[in-house]
Amino acid sequence: MFAPAESLGKDEKNFFEAICTHLEPDVRETAASLFVFALGRLHEIGGDENMALVDRAITALLDLMPQECNKHLGRLEAYFGCILELARRHSDFLVILTKKHTVLRMVDLLSKYNPLYASVNPPFEKLISTICFICRSIPCVIDLNDSTNYDGVDP
Repeated sequence: MFAPAESLGKDEKNFFEAICTHLEPDVRETAASLFVFALGRLHEIGGDENMALVDRAITALLDLMPQECNKHLGRLEAYFGCILELARRHSDFLVILTKKHTVLRMVDLLSKYNPLYASVNPPFEKLISTICFICRSIPCVIDLNDSTNYDGVDP
């Protein structure tokens, strides 16, 4: 999961890409479940090094949004479900997702025109559920008056 892209073989896909691009829905769902489980275990173990890995993994997952997600709109249910499960899993994950501007990224993806919209019904239910959950939960984990807890970006 944490292997750098240059170490992957010619035909191997990045683990994160499997969550949103693999042809088989079961593989996408399993990859998403494994991802959430692995990050949950890293968080339970604790330590700065493990939290840095969690942050890096969430960043890698979110960085797929502008490229892969726009190309594979019909396959994104597991991807958006994965982000929703991460947000629900622990408040530390929710803070990371908030600091990575996840809501802004998702709204941007939702508002972009894609010619596939005419023929494919994208799984926007999970996307909207994720946006709503994060927006509803922000006051629970972030004190907007405490600039040390939050980097000052309005939710």
